[in-house]
Amino acid sequence: MTAPSIAGFSRIRLLAIGTALMFIGTALMLFASFGALAQEAGDPPGRVARLTLAEGAVSFAEAGGNDWTNAQFTRPMTGGDRLWVDKGSRGELHAGSTALRLGALTHMEIMALDDQSTELNLTQGSLSVRVREMQAGERLEIGTPNLAVSITQPGEYRIDVDPTRETTRVAVHSGAATVYGENREAANLSPQQQMSFAQRNLSPAAPNAYLQRDALDQWVADRDRLEDQSVTARYVSRDVVGYQQLDQHGEWRTDPGYGPVWYPRVTVADWAPYRYGQWRWISPWGWTWIDDAPWGFAPFHYGRWAQVGPRWAWVPGPRTHRPVYAPALVAFVGGNGAGANWNISVGPGSPGVAWFPLAPGDAFRPGYRASRRYFDNVNRNVVVSSNPGQLYANQRRPGAVTAVSAEDFGRGRPGRGFQRVPDAELARARVVEPPPTPGRGGGAGPSERPAPARALPPTAVLNQPAPPSPAVGAVPSRFGRFGASDGRRDDRRGERRDDRREERREERPGQPDGNRGTGSQRDPADAVQRQQAQQLQARQAEQAQQAQRTQQAQQAQEQQARQQRMAQEQQERMHRRSQEQQERGQQHQQERQERMQRPPQMQVPTARPPGLNQPPSAPPGLAQPQAPQPAAQPRGEGRRSPGDVPNRGERRQRGDGN
Repeated sequence: MTAPSIAGFSRIRLLAIGTALMFIGTALMLFASFGALAQEAGDPPGRVARLTLAEGAVSFAEAGGNDWTNAQFTRPMTGGDRLWVDKGSRGELHAGSTALRLGALTHMEIMALDDQSTELNLTQGSLSVRVREMQAGERLEIGTPNLAVSITQPGEYRIDVDPTRETTRVAVHSGAATVYGENREAANLSPQQQMSFAQRNLSPAAPNAYLQRDALDQWVADRDRLEDQSVTARYVSRDVVGYQQLDQHGEWRTDPGYGPVWYPRVTVADWAPYRYGQWRWISPWGWTWIDDAPWGFAPFHYGRWAQVGPRWAWVPGPRTHRPVYAPALVAFVGGNGAGANWNISVGPGSPGVAWFPLAPGDAFRPGYRASRRYFDNVNRNVVVSSNPGQLYANQRRPGAVTAVSAEDFGRGRPGRGFQRVPDAELARARVVEPPPTPGRGGGAGPSERPAPARALPPTAVLNQPAPPSPAVGAVPSRFGRFGASDGRRDDRRGERRDDRREERREERPGQPDGNRGTGSQRDPADAVQRQQAQQLQARQAEQAQQAQRTQQAQQAQEQQARQQRMAQEQQERMHRRSQEQQERGQQHQQERQERMQRPPQMQVPTARPPGLNQPPSAPPGLAQPQAPQPAAQPRGEGRRSPGDVPNRGERRQRGDGN
């Protein structure tokens, strides 16, 4: 008997161990990559939302305040911000690659938005959600006054809240969702399924019906189709917020040194990145750039800027799966001439603020508290220089630095008060920290705020109760803050909103007169009542118009159904008539064939009109032609027709008598 080979056994064993180590190493790499994208405590979120489209009147209120203004396309939206879409209007915003479309008379608040969760609160109106992708552990949850919806898969969803009937309708066009109510109740919805709920215990408000698409769904489908055809999506990740507007405002080219670059279409001679717009203090990032251009979101919060020849080009860098948002990818420069380490002189003794866009290879160094992981993630698609003392590429480039007075900076007017910095003074300037917080340490705040909104949400909409909590232990959810495990509500949303309001009051920029900014003054009670009455009348008129449109649509459908029935009956009658004619023709043809197949003696002559059997008469003077006489047949031969009468000889032979 041959002993087993020790060497072969060792090779097999080493191969198995190596395979196991390879599997473990792959798992660790995946875990490390997932952890690299995770958000550490204290870091600002890496995702924001942005208003992409506004058809009609769309109003915005920042977290912790009640000052409603017209929504801006280039302002980032984060936790606590709210939107109101007025009558006859529509709005669209994107949170990463997720599209959120709002119908008319819709009020929505962003409760939380970070790298792993998106939590929304829909108090009234219609919300359409398209989720392109979801990472492991990612959550998307939508609360309404009577339930909470947890979306667990990519797909298309629709939530409608009727505040008058206190009902919520949830429709799943594709994907999967779970609806949570009180008392740990839950309902799972599959694709092509919808349900309506009237109470917080998931009581059905109406029987399940087939999905019916309305005008809002058709508009959403058109927006999805346009977004799917985006050219920019070939070069950047769809998680880059605001990439959709680049298709119609610029062109893509391939540069030998930078790869894919995007050139904006600008007509201003002295245009430069981060020059025409304004600085706003937005927590938790601090100074945030809000550009004036309609496309000015993605190129100013992701990637870098490079000057290729005489033109500025946006360099998105290598395509990453989940890019990290930055408030402004710039570096501030200053000197000691104005008495502060972040000021430079933009005039005789006039203090100012200056900055320039970061170029490919320049590291973005946050001016707010952030961890090392956040620093690596926000610079993940940029090859950072290893020499910290090296100058930035655009620091000495003519036309790249934008300088304004401290007053214009605080009032949010960089492009209007732009001044060129002398080369000698710019050569002495160095990269410094961003300006201090407005109202703290001498920094001015942006006193010029956007104009008040034309449309305001009803007061009752702003005071909706919190949605119920999902079942404990069902799905990891942040909706747990809406309720406790013992069934009693533990609503801390109001406390968090109050905390944010107090925080924003401390950070609210100063007013021109030096007073603290505390928001707009309240209107008198009678004005509020008049406004509420007008809004109530508008809603009632809208409901009446909607009922009239529904009745007209039903009448049109009934009329169309009657016309279809009449057309169908007419078609059936014509079909029956055609069949009858065809059957009669076939019967006549069959009878004719049978007559033709009979012997000549069995054929019954067809009666003819008098005179048809007579030969034609000859003209006068001519002999009348004689008809041919039949040949005589021998007696007793041949067959006699049934009508012939036998002669006397035949009767005598048969003994018939006379």
